[in-house]
Amino acid sequence: WRGRWGEALAANEAAIALIPWSVGHVTDRGAFLLLTGRQPEAESQVLRAKLTAADGNRLTAAPERSVNVFMDFNTPLANSFVLKLRTDYGWRDRQFFTPFNDRSAGQSAYGLLNVRAAVVSPGDRWEFSVYARNLLDEEYTTGIQDFTTTGMTRFITRPRTFGAELAFRL
Repeated sequence: WRGRWGEALAANEAAIALIPWSVGHVTDRGAFLLLTGRQPEAESQVLRAKLTAADGNRLTAAPERSVNVFMDFNTPLANSFVLKLRTDYGWRDRQFFTPFNDRSAGQSAYGLLNVRAAVVSPGDRWEFSVYARNLLDEEYTTGIQDFTTTGMTRFITRPRTFGAELAFRL
């Protein structure tokens, strides 16, 4: 990913910035809209105190460390078929879902293990695969919505999942 973000604007200013970004061979454009206005002095002081309270904290949903490793193994079978095996493991450090790094609105470190085995036909016309995702059955949160009056809602991901796929190439 690459892109360029605008700078903070002073009070009573507004800006619309076009932010180009690209992932791999795909390029697109995004838009960023920022509107600010002058607050009465008393409210401005309160707002400033709230903004500086998160100074030095980690960004939301951004673990300090993460590690991803994978292994692919392909071997020929009889009659020009191919067996493909893949294992991948990803680990993420503790992360928080609020700018204030509340432990109650965070996720402790976790790791995910996925495996996949596929048989590919001669000429890559079709592929049959079986897989297991989240093989260690980790329960982890991908986000939190804080409803001040009723509490927080956590977005929990799927448990251990097994499946099969059949793909055809035309």
